[in-house]
Amino acid sequence: MNNKIEKMIFQALKNSGLDRKIDDPHSMIEIERPKESSHGHFSSNLAMKLPRYLKKPPREIAETIVENIPEEPDLVEKVEIKGPGFINFFMTESALQSIIAEI
Repeated sequence: MNNKIEKMIFQALKNSGLDRKIDDPHSMIEIERPKESSHGHFSSNLAMKLPRYLKKPPREIAETIVENIPEEPDLVEKVEIKGPGFINFFMTESALQSIIAEI
């Protein structure tokens, strides 16, 4: 599941043109499981790593990324920004069931 979300984020960077301003965007994308369920099923702090490259505040970067994430209605129910720029992913029920099936 992390790979799919990483690909979505990388595609958002490409769609927005932000990838051209970052040396190695793939290496900067990290996906983690939030401790609090209200923060989604998966989360990324990528926007907080990019201000030195993009010269913009993390929240603004997160907004650009979220606006450019490709729609995956079978995978992601919603994407939201919390705090200074955390990008939180809420997965669909069918995506969660596929994770259980893999396990």
